[in-house]
Amino acid sequence: MPVNAAFNVLITPPETAVFVHRATAANTLSNSTYINHPLTNGKPNAIVFVTPSLQGSTYNDHPVGVWYTGSQWAIHNVDYAAMPVGVTFNVWVAPMDTAAFVHTATAANVNGSATFIGHPLTDYRFNVLLFVTQNYNPGGVGGIAHNHRIGVTYNTLASKWGVYNQDWAVMDTGPAFNVWVAPSGAPAFVHTSTAENVEDFWTVIDNPLTNNQPGVILFVTQNYNPGGAGGANHNHTVGVFYDGTHWNIFNQDKSDMPAGVSFNVFVTSNKVFLPLAWRESP
Repeated sequence: MPVNAAFNVLITPPETAVFVHRATAANTLSNSTYINHPLTNGKPNAIVFVTPSLQGSTYNDHPVGVWYTGSQWAIHNVDYAAMPVGVTFNVWVAPMDTAAFVHTATAANVNGSATFIGHPLTDYRFNVLLFVTQNYNPGGVGGIAHNHRIGVTYNTLASKWGVYNQDWAVMDTGPAFNVWVAPSGAPAFVHTSTAENVEDFWTVIDNPLTNNQPGVILFVTQNYNPGGAGGANHNHTVGVFYDGTHWNIFNQDKSDMPAGVSFNVFVTSNKVFLPLAWRESP
């Protein structure tokens, strides 16, 4: 995939988009904020990923996911708490290829608190980086709420990656998750909190892809055991913010960030790509 020399980050292929969405009084109702975008409106099969991004002082300490209204996609608090006006989200409409897909928890793939993914891009590949977002109703059909914070974990016995509940509750059958597997060479990496990079309720990312790069957009998924080794749980809703020189991952509840927890981080730019042309996102 091509690289943007200005930011040295991956540029998404045609008919995908990366942008920031802000919840406003006009686009927010109850527990949802509605996305109005040409690459998501009227597209029930779009695969949408979101990461909360603090741009101001509005926090949202609730697990989030996406759902299709019948005409557009929305971001919602899966615990049905009211969506605060002013909260912002990084949004990525993933390319429609084999690296992005919907995984559904079934009786055959659920084991304890996790649902394990059977896919050639993830099976026996303990070093791949996965990014996940809850999807209430893939294709706009049905709808199953899943009121849990989620992360990814690698099971060394099964040689599979799974999506798991960070509160260790048994995974229900039926919930669906958008999954993207970062290809080799993508601007994605694992960030682990340490005593040296933790400050209060956030951990500072020190990486050339993100340092002094206010214009990049980050997507984050918590990773219980990168490379299938160790394991550190973190049952908190997180987001990202920029401090003027570094990007940071923070706990939305402002609880102390512990050392030893890991996050998959994907770095891209705020570009929107339409067929045959591209433009800056509004």
